[in-house]
Amino acid sequence: MRLVVDANVAMKWFVREDLHEEARRLLTQGDLLFAPDFLVIELANVAWKKVRRNEIDKTQALEIAASHQGGVPALLPSTTLIEHAARLALALNHPVYDCLYLACAEVVDGVLVTADSRLRGAVKGSSYEVRVRPLDQMATALPPLGISRRKIATLLKLTKAMLATQGHGHDALTKDEHGFINLRDMELFFSSPSVRSSDKFLGRLTRDERADLLALMWLGQGYSGSNWRIIRDRAERSIDGYSDNRYLIGLTVYLEKGIALFSDLETLER
Repeated sequence: MRLVVDANVAMKWFVREDLHEEARRLLTQGDLLFAPDFLVIELANVAWKKVRRNEIDKTQALEIAASHQGGVPALLPSTTLIEHAARLALALNHPVYDCLYLACAEVVDGVLVTADSRLRGAVKGSSYEVRVRPLDQMATALPPLGISRRKIATLLKLTKAMLATQGHGHDALTKDEHGFINLRDMELFFSSPSVRSSDKFLGRLTRDERADLLALMWLGQGYSGSNWRIIRDRAERSIDGYSDNRYLIGLTVYLEKGIALFSDLETLER
């Protein structure tokens, strides 16, 4: 899952205040973290304010100001986000400063994690609400799936059709003396209408949706363990290597079990 953090979350990485542990957990749960580079300025300014209030010392403030050199989160140039942020600010009647983070979440196709109640109030009831997640909820629930249950249900139906096609054609496949199928004959399977429909469906999905599917199928397969965040992070890093949908199509038999296991994990973490 791709997460965008704002300054009020990032500051909690360095200072023990409300939701400190929840914020620190974002650094270890396997999600990819992003922010606009404006975060560096805002963090340094908040650190300066905390020195003035005697909440931290000058040494700690300088460490916070230099923290971006560690590469976490990945920083996007604010100049590429500002026009989109301005549109969001006008639509939501909310400051551009905060909308930079929301714009960043939309650009990376992720979710903005924040402890800012004013921003959450600004997006409430709007189409942008799905892009914002309170920090305290991140501690008690798995990151939400980027692919809808409706699309998962569609792929499950397509998978059943593919399995029926495979079953009907299995006896006609050429086998060697050990009973192994000649892989060249599998071209008949991959050229079947049911598989072509699945290939077309997968081709319309976004990168994030494909990564979710890959993680769900790996979860159902069982070889990658049961830690969803680790599996999803691996899928995020691997999905670009599976531009040919054949690999994903071959794993769809594990999707139904994967979504059931994911639902169990959601229940456990509530």
